[in-house]
This record gives sequence, structure tokens and C-alpha cells, in this order.
Amino acid sequence: MNIRERIDCGDPEDSRLEYKSKEVGNQKIALELAAMANSQGGSLILGVRENNDGEPDLIQNVSNPHERVEAVTNVIYDRVEPNLDFNSDTLRVDGETLVVFTVDQTNTLHSFLNSKIDEPVFPVRRNTRVGYLHGHEVAQHYEASIEGDESDEEYLRLPDGESSNYFLRAPDGHISDICIFSNVYYPGNPVRIDVRAGRLHEVEVEHIFAVLEDLFSLSNGESSFTINQSNAAWVGRGFSNFVHNLRDQKERYSEAEQEYNYNLDLYGNEQAVFISNLDMVYPESTIIIYAGPFVQHEGYRNIAVNFFIDGHPADVRPLIEFSERTGLSLSQAHNVAIPTDGIREPSRIPVKVINKSVRTDVPQSEDHRTVDGVVCVNPFVDNLEFLEQELELEGLSPVTKYECLFAYLRDWDYVDEDNEYEGKRFLVTDWNEFTKGIYANVKEIRFEVNW
Repeated sequence: MNIRERIDCGDPEDSRLEYKSKEVGNQKIALELAAMANSQGGSLILGVRENNDGEPDLIQNVSNPHERVEAVTNVIYDRVEPNLDFNSDTLRVDGETLVVFTVDQTNTLHSFLNSKIDEPVFPVRRNTRVGYLHGHEVAQHYEASIEGDESDEEYLRLPDGESSNYFLRAPDGHISDICIFSNVYYPGNPVRIDVRAGRLHEVEVEHIFAVLEDLFSLSNGESSFTINQSNAAWVGRGFSNFVHNLRDQKERYSEAEQEYNYNLDLYGNEQAVFISNLDMVYPESTIIIYAGPFVQHEGYRNIAVNFFIDGHPADVRPLIEFSERTGLSLSQAHNVAIPTDGIREPSRIPVKVINKSVRTDVPQSEDHRTVDGVVCVNPFVDNLEFLEQELELEGLSPVTKYECLFAYLRDWDYVDEDNEYEGKRFLVTDWNEFTKGIYANVKEIRFEVNW
């Protein structure tokens, strides 16, 4: 029996059929479709008001159906991860136009960003209503997906290796207030293409990292990362180093407490961000990765990869291959603006060096080791008012949280030299304005000093 016949017969709603009046909001439609995809699939009929028994009671005309479908598509793009494919069609009943949304059951678990709590939830269809998976149900789902996976490609994993980082205290920090210290440049005409997913097993995320390295050679690019916790952070450089630091979570915690005598306040998951250029494949382009590894058990709460290509890519084959090998759906390409602002007269910023970053990418003798960066005291702790006067950006609190900042040297120095440094540039980029799938207030700092 098709949809038209079910309406004519007065069939009530069931686990795979939902009626909605034309007044229902687009977010509610997107939520219902995500719930169906996470269950048995089904159809949502827009323009049918049901009675108390769930039976069709009033047929309504949906004006501008194509605009309505586009609006729902936009909500799904903004709030559902990974992206959800659905079909839509119009249906004439009693002279009125209805819109039929149809979605298939998927093997991937889709999350929906709840606007009230600003966090993703996992909706499912429970008879004729939307319910939400509990934590243990989500864990069972992605563990089962690993066991039942029959893809042609085995899960890849980058080789093991040693990790290095700089530990930064943040006594008044917050899990979602993050700074990343970078000297990576953005494209002049940035076009964003992204993928997002929630509740992934560790081997799935490791596979994503390995495929990224295989296709885009991230270890050969200029890069930096921050792994954030409630009252501390670990910063460093290099893609392999980023992955190794994520693996070495327990070792990082132990070192902070034993070597630095610091009591960590652990949130349920970390917030990790990474940025690198993509010059090996897409010149003058950039990649941003966000990952949320759990603390108490294996797996990741969510992951997002944002590609920023300089103009619409002429060769999309690397992106398509990435999507096919990871099972993550690519978004549509969107032109974006990247908001950046800087402090006037950066020479006023005091630079009190705590540690020096020794270059490891070239052979050096002990007498000629060179420095390309320094860890220095953060002059903006408890000084948010000054930042707000200097910078025309919103939500600058992350810049005031870490006790130390990382700065890059314009001209390399020797380790054994005792030079004083002066601020040459201090730029802040607001990731909230142009990235997708990052559930944190991330401020990228480009701090340059020289001697």
C-alpha cells in the first residue's frame, strides 16, 4: 500500500509513518528524519493533521514545497551528523499539496544538535514518538558496527611512536575554552568542505587519521594542535605527534600529576583541535580537525574534518576517495569568511620566556641547536577587558585561561643565546565563525616574537 492509499484509508501513524501539520517547525522535521534513519527508516507526510488516535484528520495545503524542503535540508546540514540523505516529493490529496519526506535505515548512527543544551543527542523512533539513546545503548551500537563491518578495506592505523608536548596549566579554564597556537596561513578564497560524525569507536577514528595521512601527507605540512581538558591543555606540532598524544592520554595525565604536581579536573571527554596546511595536494589550502576522545572508556564522542580549499577545487578526487574510504559524507562546498583581528602595537606585549622550542626537523650539533618558538607567560590572564578593547571578536575568554602562551620566532635563535624577545604580531582567529562540527569556543593565536 502506497502513501496515498494509506492516507485515503485513514491508516494511523506507526513506527515508519509520521503525519505532521504544515505549521510544524523545520527542526522538528529534521529530528524526526534522523530518528527514523537511526531506526527502521520511514516516511514523514507534511500537511496532514492527525487526531488523538494518530489517524489523518485534516488535509492542509503546503505552500512553496520546494522552499520547505530546502529549509529542512539546511537544518539537517547544520544539526545532523553525519549528513543525512533523504528523498522528498509532492503529493496531491483532495486538491491540496503535501510534501513527503522519505529516509532509509542507515548503518551509521546520526546525531542531532540539541539547541537547548548545545550538544548532540541520538534520536530513535520508539513506536510513534521520538526517543533518545542512552549512553550504554550508543556504546552498544558503535561496538556492534565494528564487529559487523564487512568493508573491503581493513581499518588502518598510523605506526606507534613517541609523543611530545608542552603542558599548560589553566586553573580557571573550561573544557570548551580552547586556544591553538599556529602559524598556518589560510587560503585567499576559502571554500569549506566538511565531514562530521558522532560516537565513533577508537579504531574508526584511527582509520580516519591514517587515511588523511595517506591522501594528504599531513605529516609533511606545517601544523599545530591543542588537546584541552577542564583545567589544563597540551600543545604541540606535527600530525603524527597529535595522534600519538591522543593515544597517550593516560601517560599525559600521569605526567601532569606526578611531574608537574598538578591536580587535573577531568571532564568526560577531551576536546582536541589540529590545523595544518594542505600544500602537498591543494596549494594554499588548510585542514582543521576536531576530535573528542572519551576519558573513562575507548571511543570518541565526535569528530569533524574541515577542508578549506583556495577556491572551488578543480580536482575533487582526493576528497571523494577520503569519503569513500572512511564512509563519511562530504558536505556541499561553501564560501566562508575567516574573521581575524590583531592587537595594535604588539611590541607592548611583555614576553617572559619559560621554555624554548628546539627545532628537530634538521640535523644539528649540540653547539648549534636552533630555536623557532618559545613558551612564555600569558600576559592576558585576568585581563579580558584589555583584549575586548583591542580586538573586535566575540568570546575572547579562551585567550585569558592558559597560564602560558606559545609564540613563534620570526628569526631562529640559538639555544645557548640569552636574548630578550619582543612581540611583533598577535593575531586571533575565531573558529566559531567559519568551521562546522566543533563544539567549543576555539581561538587560534598567531603570536610572533623576535630578538
